[in-house]
Amino acid sequence: AAGVSWNLSKEQWAWALFDAGCWGYASVTINTLVPLVFKQDAPKNESKYISAIWANTVAAGTLLSGLICPFSGAILDLYGWRKIAVFITSVCMCIALSLFASISENRSSHAWLLMGIAVIGVMFYS
Repeated sequence: AAGVSWNLSKEQWAWALFDAGCWGYASVTINTLVPLVFKQDAPKNESKYISAIWANTVAAGTLLSGLICPFSGAILDLYGWRKIAVFITSVCMCIALSLFASISENRSSHAWLLMGIAVIGVMFYS
């Protein structure tokens, strides 16, 4: 492509390949496995809304990360904190999505709280 430089350093290539590898795994997890857990454990009276709720959750998390990440990424790059940020956001995603997976019929009153936690998890994934 015009104007694109392919003269990347070894570290830049490593980061790009790491990002590409993580993208495939995370996409399968967020878009396939988590909705299955969500649908299986959701209260029966809400089962017809599960796909729409999950789609809105992913959209909200992606929108938030799209608004926040350019600024936070610039700050992290400025101070060289990229690796620690990847570690922290990965841990936060695991914790948030694990809490989200704890939804059950007898705790359906907490469904909106868990949806908020899932949005945060998806945001850290993005």
